[in-house]
Amino acid sequence: MVILIVARYTLLEAMRRRVLLAMVVLSLAYLGLFALGLSLLYQEVAKEAGGATVGAANALLMFSALMTLLGFYAFSFLASLLALFAAAGALAGEVESGVIHAVLAKPVRRSDVVLGKWLGQTVIIAVYVAAMTAGMVAASQIAAGYAPPDPVLAAIFIMWSSLILLSLGTLGGTFLPTLANGVAVFLLFGLSRVGGLIESLGQMVRSAQMVDVGIGVSLLIPNDVLWQAASYYLQPTAMILAQNASSGAVIPFASATPPTTAMLLWSAGYVAAALVGAVLIFRHRDL
Repeated sequence: MVILIVARYTLLEAMRRRVLLAMVVLSLAYLGLFALGLSLLYQEVAKEAGGATVGAANALLMFSALMTLLGFYAFSFLASLLALFAAAGALAGEVESGVIHAVLAKPVRRSDVVLGKWLGQTVIIAVYVAAMTAGMVAASQIAAGYAPPDPVLAAIFIMWSSLILLSLGTLGGTFLPTLANGVAVFLLFGLSRVGGLIESLGQMVRSAQMVDVGIGVSLLIPNDVLWQAASYYLQPTAMILAQNASSGAVIPFASATPPTTAMLLWSAGYVAAALVGAVLIFRHRDL
């Protein structure tokens, strides 16, 4: 299929770019820094806890889980930024440079170009998320002897949250220049994270208005809500029970409840709608 051919060349082009190499180097540096920092902190907390009592063991478990959750939260930012930068100039850059004319001069449908590029970038992000998840789990295990309950499901949701930005960037690339597209998607990404924070804080202080604002932002761009779903599968049962038992125990950047079916369906439809919109707009765009 032509879509697969376009996806293949998208992968090859990405491998030649120094941006991808820089992302890999910085991600490896992040993993090393995370492992070192967690190890040093864990040793200090273990000294303070003292003894092999049940209370000390629970304190170390909660500490390790919280630090690992923080590490994954930062990693989700990296995955989202990778998706954002991958999509920002994928179509817009080729239109601006004129490369798209050489591509479309061949018997290639515009929809094949849009979907092929999206598919190629999806593969890149999937490999990145899988590798980083494995690295995070290994670092946590080595540094603190802790492994998240279900890192595979967490990785799926982190990947899914990145696809939201990738799909939005693909849509924006069909009618916006590269810079404007990148800025727009980045601002939406920031809005999503702020909205998620507002909703979490609203639950903490029991403010229905704040929760409604957060839900509204999640419907506008469900990037953060999918991270919240990932965070649920990164927490041990004790941490989830503690959050559900007291509103004061809520962690602002994590969720103590599993994702709802309605939100998952909305998120899936969101990606599909963005891709359909991208295909329709690019098909009728004057190049």
